[in-house]
Amino acid sequence: MCVLFINDLDVGAGRMGGTTQYTMNNQMVNATLMNIAYNPTNVQLPDMYNKEDNPRVPIIVTGNDFSTLYAPLIRDSHFFGSLRARVYDDEVTKWIGEVGVESIGKNLINSREGPPTFQKHAMTVEKLLEYGNMLVKEQENVKRVQLADKYMAEADLGEANEDAIKIGAFY
Repeated sequence: MCVLFINDLDVGAGRMGGTTQYTMNNQMVNATLMNIAYNPTNVQLPDMYNKEDNPRVPIIVTGNDFSTLYAPLIRDSHFFGSLRARVYDDEVTKWIGEVGVESIGKNLINSREGPPTFQKHAMTVEKLLEYGNMLVKEQENVKRVQLADKYMAEADLGEANEDAIKIGAFY
């Protein structure tokens, strides 16, 4: 088992109004993340095709303002996870709490005990509603915070984007 940890995704893949170019690198990051979201066991390298499914890998992402990301990435059931994934998220979080952040590597790579195992939990309506409400609150928070809008409204950009500001095409 391994974990992909992406720190400050919004800084590398996000867009801050007209001041950030949408480069090929941004497009590749977004395309790869969308591929993982839609087909997590079949992520391929360019010009290569592996017929075997890849094992699923938990992805932990940090950021300050996910509203700057490619919109489909932050839709419910895409990057933030679906209701069913929340149960496993809780199990992984509990496991990390038990072994400690500093010991994750020792417990994943060449561990004598083998990879961690997680019990499959029964899905109850109450649990699904709890996780569903959590997803709704996360999405509402992304819409409410809009740190990029606040930053760009108060940023002193000089004349750098004067034309985009005048026509209202700042995003």
